[in-house]
Amino acid sequence: YRSLNPHPGDDFNHFYYLAKSLLHGQVDIKNFPYHDAVYVNNKTVLAFPPAPSLLIMPFIVLKTGLNQKEISIILGAINASLIFLLLSRFTNKKLALIISAFFTFGTVHMWASVVGTAWLFAQVSAVFYLLLSLTFFFNKKYFLSGLFFSLASLSRTTIFISVLFFVSQILDCESPSRKADLIKFLSAAMF
Repeated sequence: YRSLNPHPGDDFNHFYYLAKSLLHGQVDIKNFPYHDAVYVNNKTVLAFPPAPSLLIMPFIVLKTGLNQKEISIILGAINASLIFLLLSRFTNKKLALIISAFFTFGTVHMWASVVGTAWLFAQVSAVFYLLLSLTFFFNKKYFLSGLFFSLASLSRTTIFISVLFFVSQILDCESPSRKADLIKFLSAAMF
């Protein structure tokens, strides 16, 4: 990933600015350098959902000096690994590796990860959270699955429609605890 964009710039770092504001206990952004924001009562707020900023906050706290695009590259590589681990549960490792390689190099995911602007970082973040949600879901950790599903939805709101997959999978199983499992998932997903 890094070889495709060895010197990522710091333009369209919307979520980086929001993460810094959130760490100071504020949702408005001081000295925001871009124009695509909402201005209310002399305060600047982002129109984007906030969950991608949560992924940036540890990098700021640890003073890594990484910008949003560099974090996006790291997250894209993690997503490729998560896809492989998730697929390994359902097929042999060779096929999981082939499908993971296709996901990594044959879809827009790699490009979105490398470019890492606000809109694309939101997409990469949504994939990250959704992959974690699926991982917990298939390990029958429904509350955690619902929590990461809500973070995926708070990265890209269009992800929310995939709630139908999770609900149908829980209702389709023959488990006597399926109603309780559904409540666990949905209570966290409504976060």
